[in-house]
Amino acid sequence: MPPDLDGLCAALLEPDPKDRPDGAAIVARLGAAGPAEGALAPVPLFGRDDERQALTAAIAATVAGAPGFVRVRGASGVGKTRLVREVLEALEAPARPGCWPGAATSASRCPTAASTRRSTP
Repeated sequence: MPPDLDGLCAALLEPDPKDRPDGAAIVARLGAAGPAEGALAPVPLFGRDDERQALTAAIAATVAGAPGFVRVRGASGVGKTRLVREVLEALEAPARPGCWPGAATSASRCPTAASTRRSTP
């Protein structure tokens, strides 16, 4: 294996995610150009209106002062993170209470209790 590729592989396997290269660093290390600006149009999120509405309502209740917690669950790759990101983007950055997707894996990444809850049947 070429030494530069071996080094990139080792960097990607660093135990601490903060020590791993991001997408731009990977592209730079490979000496490749990134995707052309506007090359791919964003794909709309389909079929999540109920989930989007429930998450938005839960966040609104928290902003209004109600304590809560939201658990977004599902199989890998079904769009949990995308759903949460799109709802948060729709609410605009300054008004985002609580934690980011994946924050439940580390209490240090979830400094507030201002999250929301929606129980699932």
